[in-house]
Amino acid sequence: MNSKIRILPFQSEHQNGINDMMGSIALEFKEPIFTDKSKKIIDVYLMPNNKFWVAIDNDKVVGTIGIVKLTNKNIVLKSMFVDKMYRGQGISNLLLDTIINWATQNKYIQIYLGTMTQFTAGQRFYEKNKFVKCNKTELPTDFSINTLDTIFYTKHLNSN
Repeated sequence: MNSKIRILPFQSEHQNGINDMMGSIALEFKEPIFTDKSKKIIDVYLMPNNKFWVAIDNDKVVGTIGIVKLTNKNIVLKSMFVDKMYRGQGISNLLLDTIINWATQNKYIQIYLGTMTQFTAGQRFYEKNKFVKCNKTELPTDFSINTLDTIFYTKHLNSN
């Protein structure tokens, strides 16, 4: 893995790099990965239930991840993306470990996520990291469903 990679809390100056990365990722798929209602991290990161981090190589944004806090000690994993040129280097693991550590330290017990059918590599990654598929009906009532998401996962955390 590239030892220059740093995981940092999102700051507004990261948004342009995220826009560049997301534009490139969107070109990898025939199907849309954004809706008209999709928001940029900069538009939601200051909301009290949201937290986001970025993976940085020197000054370049190469990955993102975030969480939305729900009730009952649940969180939703959001915006997990890694630049195509940086995949396979362990950055996804660094990002996931960041939110799992944060969630465990803050006594959260369950992570949920929704993903799109075309994100097959992401699905393999979640399953490798012990996320289990669940039905839409099993999601918490305060889970906000993205209309493009068709596959849902959950993972129980061992909080101390």
